[in-house]
Order: sequence, then structure tokens, then C-alpha cells
Amino acid sequence: MNLTTGSDVMFKDKIKEYRLKKNMTRQAVASKTRVSLITAIRWEKGKALPNSDALDLLCKLFEVNELELLNNEELAKVYNNTSTKAKASHLLISFVLTFMILLFIVMIISTIYNR
Repeated sequence: MNLTTGSDVMFKDKIKEYRLKKNMTRQAVASKTRVSLITAIRWEKGKALPNSDALDLLCKLFEVNELELLNNEELAKVYNNTSTKAKASHLLISFVLTFMILLFIVMIISTIYNR
């Protein structure tokens, strides 16, 4: 089987070809990449792209690099999406820490004025 190459070929086509070349089921790919079967099916239907962690595992599983699995546009989406999630996570952590510090300050002030 010749694997499809080129920047216009979509991830959904490539992942299916690599999976079949390795004689793997979708469930096996899902298990090896630590995602649900539904997620692996969504990849092959073109409804989702892997996050950067799953992409790394896919590359190891199929013994290819990122550019052999994703075209440039898809690769940008994977890393932009991961970056956005990381920013949201950092923002939430900052908010929680700020809230805890303010609560601590209010408790100290309250203790001082109640003496």
C-alpha cells in the first residue's frame, strides 16, 4: 500500500492509511494514544484533530514525524488549540491564586480589627 503524501492530503486520510498498514484496529490506536475510541473515530472521519500529546504518541506509534501525519494547516490548528487551552488553564490558576490571596488578606484585616 502506498501512503498518501503531500501538503493537501488530510490527516483523516493519512491516519487511516497508517493504521491499516500496521494492521491495527481503531480501538488499538485509541488505546495506544490514550484516547477514547470515539476520539479515534472522529480523527478518521475528519471531525477532530489530535492534541499535541496524542500527536506525539501517534508519531511514535506509526514511526513518522508530524509533517507526515498533518498538513501545515492542520499542524497549526493542533498547536494553536493546545496553546489556547494552556492559556486558559494558566488564567484559571492565576484567578484562583489571586482569590485566595485576597481572601487571606481579608481574614488578616478582619482579625486585626476584631481585637
